[in-house]
Amino acid sequence: DRTASLALAEILKKKDEHPMVRHEAAEALGSIA
Repeated sequence: DRTASLALAEILKKKDEHPMVRHEAAEALGSIA
């Protein structure tokens, strides 16, 4: 889903986001791709 991919990518771009949040976003993005 394009909307989900864009949202997850935005989370990964945020360097100040909690590392675990970024990790989970990366895993979710990987499972979509």
